[in-house]
Amino acid sequence: MPRVSKIVRFYQAVHLDQQEQSKEIDGDFWGKLHSKLATLDPDDREYTYSFNRYYGEARTPSSWPSPYIYFGRLRPPADTPDTYRPKTGVLGPLQVGDPDDRISEPTFLVPLNRNNQVAVMTPVIGATREAAIESWLSAVLGLTTTGDRIELRPLVDLRVLEKLARRAQGASKLTVAVPAGTPVPVDGGGGQTAQAIAQAAAARTSSMALEQTWSMGYARDSQSTSRLLDAARWITRGRWASRAEVTMLVPREGADGQDDGGVENLRAEQHNLLRDVVTIRASFGVDADKLPDEASVLGAIDRAIARLRKEHPNL
Repeated sequence: MPRVSKIVRFYQAVHLDQQEQSKEIDGDFWGKLHSKLATLDPDDREYTYSFNRYYGEARTPSSWPSPYIYFGRLRPPADTPDTYRPKTGVLGPLQVGDPDDRISEPTFLVPLNRNNQVAVMTPVIGATREAAIESWLSAVLGLTTTGDRIELRPLVDLRVLEKLARRAQGASKLTVAVPAGTPVPVDGGGGQTAQAIAQAAAARTSSMALEQTWSMGYARDSQSTSRLLDAARWITRGRWASRAEVTMLVPREGADGQDDGGVENLRAEQHNLLRDVVTIRASFGVDADKLPDEASVLGAIDRAIARLRKEHPNL
């Protein structure tokens, strides 16, 4: 039987207020969402985001021990594909029954039952945008009238942050972006480069965003690379940056990174400190003449969750 391979992404649900500050989520977010969805009428589970319509529902399948959330992008009629009938060679519009019927491109949201985390996988071609899921979650929970919203914060690979904190000997390039209206703390940490970023952010108007890149080029003097490394570490301690990319200098295999000034024994690694997310590839069997069944998709996600817990026990 052929195998289909898909990426499973992992997120944590976060409640943000109008000032983009985190609000504590009391109890099990995904369990409460599942219960609420079960009480809503179908119309209240539809939402339009960026000209696309989405729909979701709570599911407790008999073929699987755990409940999950089904989230679907509803294709408009203009985006509906044709069908082909084998042997006869007949091509024609896809018949979906009632004229108001829509094709739904599914995404599975499977709770991890810890820290409001969730595994997300789209078993068909393509992937649903995070922003679409976030907007739908905010809408069905009634937050669109309050100005609050739900954010799906990707689980960042802690091994990257650990490498930045403990193994990196310097950094040769650093890019940071700050959204408009977001203050940057001037706390004296992060060294001179960090303070220059904070001062530039303070000089903005309320409608200005900030993006800066600091680069060593081909130079490798230890004082400058240390400054960029200190600033990169400082950025990871805050929640104000929307983008943070660093080229860190880490020891090569078998080298301590400090011989001969560390130049020959260091290698460069590029990382996105805010989006170096944990992803795991999952596969499931699909009969060539059948649609993938629910149990196969959920089984693949469950195996990905098991790998996450084994490979990233601290998340």
